[in-house]
Amino acid sequence: MGRERASACATLGHHVALVHDADPARALELQMSCPASQLAGRFLEEEWRTLDAVFLCTPPAGREQFVRSFLRIRVPFFVEKPVGVSADGGEPIVLELTRRPLVHAVGYMNRCRASVQHARAVLAGHRTLGIACHWLGNPYSVSWWLDTQLSGGPINEQATHLIDLCRFLLGEITRVQAVAAPARRDAIEFTAAVALSFAGGQVGTMLYSCGASEKQKQIGVRVLTTQGSLELSGWDLDFTAQLAGVAPASADTTPIFVLETARFLRAVEGNDPSGVACDYADALRTQGVVDAVRQSMRSGQPVRFGSAVGSRS
Repeated sequence: MGRERASACATLGHHVALVHDADPARALELQMSCPASQLAGRFLEEEWRTLDAVFLCTPPAGREQFVRSFLRIRVPFFVEKPVGVSADGGEPIVLELTRRPLVHAVGYMNRCRASVQHARAVLAGHRTLGIACHWLGNPYSVSWWLDTQLSGGPINEQATHLIDLCRFLLGEITRVQAVAAPARRDAIEFTAAVALSFAGGQVGTMLYSCGASEKQKQIGVRVLTTQGSLELSGWDLDFTAQLAGVAPASADTTPIFVLETARFLRAVEGNDPSGVACDYADALRTQGVVDAVRQSMRSGQPVRFGSAVGSRS
């Protein structure tokens, strides 16, 4: 994702000034692809204070410490999703951002898609009954992805996209019940099914697996209303609807990571925290639901939410 963000910045006419990676070889590779950028062998707050914005693309376990640094030096930041391996430690960050607002964003890129924005606008005019979604793919080919200490596991790192879409389209989730099928003896949950209850009275289902073939990635979201249904399908979440009077979504051929990066950088240029698609507080609520899903998989029991992230019974 570091390469993805650097490429998006270049496409948008911005200059990548500084590159840092814990792996010197990867840092050098990225630095060589960014003309005139400098290589930062260590993270020094004084050096990073000079930047207009920072993109944080570490594995989830490494994100919180950097976010705290960005808050200290007051540099706008974009952090990939999820915000961490769990919601632990997130609430003080939200409190600090509330006390001293700073432009920042979290990378739930599907919120930026024209099809998803259109679906949300359509659903605002209909009574929704439920949602059924699935995401079937394969493990990412990076060493940390299946290390639960670094990534939180596949549910945390990838299924979080579905949870966030459910929240974005139907509202807050109040209860989850999950079952999982480990594909290996190490008990990493490769496949899981989740039942969801929403604050608005709707219900939903989610099926996730990273046990499919790379060539057979299957992604779909179907929302059912009293008047019909709409669907978002495939990696691009193409929009179709069986609802009277609903127009197609506008076409947008801009690559999604360029679109998302542009939205963040516009917010930085305008010093407008409200201009981003997802902020840290919103992402932490998604993280709280993901944590509850993993808790339910371990216990076999439903998890209900209280009035705040982390308040569960």
